[in-house]
Amino acid sequence: MQEPATWGTGMGTCMSMQKLAVTKEGYMAILPTMAKVGDTVLIICGRRYPLVLRRKGGGAYERVGGTCYELMGESYVHGIMDGEMMNVDTEVRKILMT
Repeated sequence: MQEPATWGTGMGTCMSMQKLAVTKEGYMAILPTMAKVGDTVLIICGRRYPLVLRRKGGGAYERVGGTCYELMGESYVHGIMDGEMMNVDTEVRKILMT
């Protein structure tokens, strides 16, 4: 077991590029520092961690009915990391990532 000061220093280093948050559904999450209210947490089948995306306006893809997003980074969302969201009625969409 690590000493408290060592653990705290390690945790501070680990969290320096992340922040704690609560999703609108009430899940505790660790998100990239640049994430903000309104961003989307996306679960992609086969990926280890959910992604945080921010909707962007404009662009050729949006002109043909699509939605453009900017990748903010990976996240950890407590309660959905082991496939729990695949057992509930969730929205499934196809997206284009370039």
